[in-house]
Amino acid sequence: MHAGDILRSFECDVFPAIGDLPIAELTPPKIIQILRSVEERHAIESARRLRQRISAVFVYAIACSMKTSQCAAPCPVS
Repeated sequence: MHAGDILRSFECDVFPAIGDLPIAELTPPKIIQILRSVEERHAIESARRLRQRISAVFVYAIACSMKTSQCAAPCPVS
């Protein structure tokens, strides 16, 4: 169930915004744009969870040498 929630949040909010953009090309402004769109729905807690989930993806990408920096960590959520 938890894995399904994570996948649904990415399918609804992240994948449509990034399309087929490689993780190496994602930047903090793009992550902030995604999070702000969730916040605009007054889903503040969802935006916080989504930031955590995106951050976990970046941690994995760094461990696998697909990314050299954590782009989601500096992104504020209201």
